[in-house]
Amino acid sequence: MYKKQLTLITIIYIAVLLMFTACTVVEDDRATEVDAVIPIAKADEQLSSKIDTPQQPADPEPEPANMSADENAAGNSMSSGNSMSGGNMMGGRVEEVPSITELPDDDIDTNQERDALELLVKETSIARLLAKTPDWHVEMWTNDEEQTMEIDLFNADWGWIAWGSVALTSNGRPESVVEVYAPKQLTAAEEQSQRAAAEALVLADGAVLEILGDPNAWEMYSWYDEWEGAWDVNFNKGLDEIGVRVDNYDGEFMVGEISNLALLDEEQQISDNQNKAIELAWQAEGIDEALFGGDEDEEWQTFVTHLGGSEYGVSFASADKELFFAAVDIAAGQVLD
Repeated sequence: MYKKQLTLITIIYIAVLLMFTACTVVEDDRATEVDAVIPIAKADEQLSSKIDTPQQPADPEPEPANMSADENAAGNSMSSGNSMSGGNMMGGRVEEVPSITELPDDDIDTNQERDALELLVKETSIARLLAKTPDWHVEMWTNDEEQTMEIDLFNADWGWIAWGSVALTSNGRPESVVEVYAPKQLTAAEEQSQRAAAEALVLADGAVLEILGDPNAWEMYSWYDEWEGAWDVNFNKGLDEIGVRVDNYDGEFMVGEISNLALLDEEQQISDNQNKAIELAWQAEGIDEALFGGDEDEEWQTFVTHLGGSEYGVSFASADKELFFAAVDIAAGQVLD
């Protein structure tokens, strides 16, 4: 009896021991599987990080320590020998935009007009202009087709000085400045800096130098076109005169048209003389009958010939015949017999 109980206990002990051993093996296998999965998950995480994380830009190289601020600005100002950044040309302290608070109340009829005008006078060129124009006036009208408020500005004597257009919302509320036509005035510092830069830009232009040869042989002078925000740089030597336009494209200045001004003046004078001759020819007796008394559908052209001195011949001719001729003297202002 005792032996049977001992044998039963032994069997139970061995069974428990076998179950414990089996559980341990299973746990070890699971641990092995987890260890095998972790590197894959980490690899996926690293790959995702490489795809989703943007590359950080490299730190910019420091500027050379031995270059002054002026030298650095000059180095950046020229881009191709014929253009220059307006920012670098400006130079000096930029003047703040004046605040226009006093409006011509007598010229304003509605709150809509007042709100539109208040928007317009905040625009830089308008503000600078009005700050230098005492007792200015305004006239406004609504453009229903364009849905804008059109604003004309005048000086104290009602001489026109500028124009602006302000967009209106669907319910008529002034919203934003659409367009401005006003002189682009410069401060004294801006004018001095831009003049020097415009002249330097022109003197560095290959096409200009090819025409001038030796720039020192020419007299140079320049002035600012405040309506276009551009500069004209002219060169004079004897009877020769070369004009160079420096255009402003959104703050970047570039050499534009190069003109032979002496030749242009001569061509303009010839054109003016021909126009005067034609005007005098229309005063000649019989011209109306000759041109309009016959075939109404007949087309004709006008030709002008320089006869010498101040005398010109004016011919009115169709495709196959001359309809009328008059000789005139533009200096005397009369038709010759």
